Amino acid sequence: MWCKGYPGAYEVFTWSILSTSVGWVRDDIGLGPDNPYVDVKLMSSLLTMDAYIKLGSGSGAIRDVQRWLNATYLHRADFAIVPCDGIYGRAVQTAMLFGLQYEIGMADGVANGNFGPGTREGIRTQATVSQGSTDGAKRFVRLYQAVLRFNRYDSPFTGTRGDRQRGVPRHRQADP
Repeated sequence: MWCKGYPGAYEVFTWSILSTSVGWVRDDIGLGPDNPYVDVKLMSSLLTMDAYIKLGSGSGAIRDVQRWLNATYLHRADFAIVPCDGIYGRAVQTAMLFGLQYEIGMADGVANGNFGPGTREGIRTQATVSQGSTDGAKRFVRLYQAVLRFNRYDSPFTGTRGDRQRGVPRHRQADP
């Protein structure tokens, strides 16, 4: 836990300290602090260098999406916890594709996080998002709003598409 920036036990194993830290981790990745337990996916994520808090160059808007992706799709077999550092990267892009594939109806084991013909056809036939669209059983509006945020548009993340999703991206700084 120390390597991730959360308190652990000092000299003697203290479950109350460790349990509190696990709750904080789960909350930071979007799962809420209740029922602090470590499953295989969380343990795997703890063993990476991924951050669960917004880093200096990260965006709160992107972090909101990262946490939502974890909370929404972690129960799926092939979905892995994504960092919640506010930085758009490869793991987040893969998670977005998994989310899109799940929403178009791909089963676990079929969804693979890659953009191929099945994903393209699913978008074409099912993922229409227009003015006034609202998420219901499918979450295409939030996925659309997430993509806008990843492309530096100042978009709400409400699950309802409104007028504010039109316009130009926020100022884009030159990438190093």
